[in-house]
Amino acid sequence: MGVCTVAASLVAGYATLKSNVSANATDIGEVEESVDRLEQRSADIRERLKAIEVIQQQQNETLRRILRAVEQ
Repeated sequence: MGVCTVAASLVAGYATLKSNVSANATDIGEVEESVDRLEQRSADIRERLKAIEVIQQQQNETLRRILRAVEQ
């Protein structure tokens, strides 16, 4: 194997490595954006669940009052 062949192989390997690193950086950026969106959705769902819990507590109190009124 000649020096030129080794040099060409090294240059090609370096170019491939550089391309893969760039692709990985792009992939990491996309994953970070996806995680940000998921965290936002999670926060929205948490708030909705809290609101549902408050509504259910209010409904339970109303049902207790109705039950007490009917039992009297």
